[in-house]
Amino acid sequence: MKLQDHPFVKRLIEKNDAKFFYSALLKKLLESRQLSRDMSVLVICGTVKDKKVFSELGFTNVTVSNLDTRAPSDEFAPYSWSYQDAENLGFPDKHFDFVVVNAGLHHCQSPHRGLLEMYRVARKCLLVIEARESVLMKLALRMGMAEEYEVCNVVTEGLG
Repeated sequence: MKLQDHPFVKRLIEKNDAKFFYSALLKKLLESRQLSRDMSVLVICGTVKDKKVFSELGFTNVTVSNLDTRAPSDEFAPYSWSYQDAENLGFPDKHFDFVVVNAGLHHCQSPHRGLLEMYRVARKCLLVIEARESVLMKLALRMGMAEEYEVCNVVTEGLG
């Protein structure tokens, strides 16, 4: 049985809506006027979920970046897509108003280097969301249902 097919894991996924948390946090930042919908935004390690969240919140100037060359170029429309290594971003200093990563920094060989790159290209602010230290993750680690470090992901993607 695949891990994602295990009934316990299915229940966790159904009950833990990470997209809701992400969206609610951005909404609070908009309401507090720390963010505005017209800010230039860079999403690191981005996915279609990021695109949907920013679109639903009405952001207009978003660049979604990741290392996945399999994604069709129009998958992130109306936003821009950019092939970028989070640890070595190809943008000048302070190029984006806001830089965000949601559950992606832990995929980096050096998350610290990725964070420093985000800081370098951010003009106003950055947001990092990582859930690796949650009670659920600690329980999954203890039960052998998750890896402490995502070595398998690196190996299967041919990066190891």
